Amino acid sequence: MPRPRVVDFGPLMDEAERLAVRAGGSAVTIRALSEATGISNGAIYHAFGSRAGLLAQVWLRAARRFLAAQRDAVTRALASGLEPAADAVVAAAECPATFLDMHPTSARFLLSVRRDELLGDGEVPAPVAEQLRGLDDELTALFIELAQAMWGRRGRN
Repeated sequence: MPRPRVVDFGPLMDEAERLAVRAGGSAVTIRALSEATGISNGAIYHAFGSRAGLLAQVWLRAARRFLAAQRDAVTRALASGLEPAADAVVAAAECPATFLDMHPTSARFLLSVRRDELLGDGEVPAPVAEQLRGLDDELTALFIELAQAMWGRRGRN
């Protein structure tokens, strides 16, 4: 019995980023992506559920790349240097620029397609919307870690 073909959606997500950066989020259509990548409309809808679901997954991927890069930069700074806490704060602050160098299209995509717009239309599947909101917790945890390292406390007190 033949095995089902597994589709790699990485190139499709890359193309969605490129389209959004080049022509805006509204240019990212299932038809345009299908034509550009050769992946059928049906396969795209089956994998992502909707255009909104696709854009949300692309946004998640880009945001997770950014947060991973920022977390890595902070971790490296805290582990070395003469003033690790200050170096970690600087590393976190510099990360948007370094992320732009590392992943230029992903960085521009995050600036082109606002997360609030994705969540505001109500078309993003609930589990994906929850993952988008969960990114705030990851970022907050990083800021708490920086505050702890810098001032020895987790909050305003």
